[in-house]
Amino acid sequence: MADDLDTRLAALPLLMRLAAVEGLRPAAGMMQDTGEATTTDRGQSGALRASTVAFVATDDDGDEGAIDAAYAAAVAHLDGFTGHDGKPHAESYDRAISEDVIVVGLTAMTDYASSVEQDPNKAWMGDAFTVSLGTLMDGAAAGLREVFGG
Repeated sequence: MADDLDTRLAALPLLMRLAAVEGLRPAAGMMQDTGEATTTDRGQSGALRASTVAFVATDDDGDEGAIDAAYAAAVAHLDGFTGHDGKPHAESYDRAISEDVIVVGLTAMTDYASSVEQDPNKAWMGDAFTVSLGTLMDGAAAGLREVFGG
C-alpha cells in the first residue's frame, strides 16, 4: 500500500503539469482569437492577423503545428504582395525550456510583427494577452481540477 502511494505521489508533478498544459491550450486559442479580432492597425496585407498564433510550449512539446500553420498563413498573405517589404518569419523558438516550465506565447509570423508592437498606435498583442490572462489562469486551474477530481 505504501509503495502504491509513493508511486502515485511521485507521478503527481508530471500529471499536474500535463493537466495544466491541456487546460491552457483552449485558453490560448481564445487569446489567439482575441488577437486576431482586434481592430487596432489592421495593416495592409492581412498577414499580421492571419498569422497570429498563441501557443503553449514545454520542454518536450513546442506546439509546432500551431506555429507552422501561422507561418503558412503569413506566406499565403505575403506571397506576391507589393504594398510593403514585409516577409513571413519562421521564428526560431528556443527549445531550452526547463522541464518544470510552461510557456504561453502570442506572436505573429511576420518579420515586422515586433516593430508594429513597439508602435503605441499599432500595438495589439499586449492588449490581447492582458485581456486573456484570466482565461489562461482559469484554463490551467480547470486542468488541475481534473487531476484532483474537483
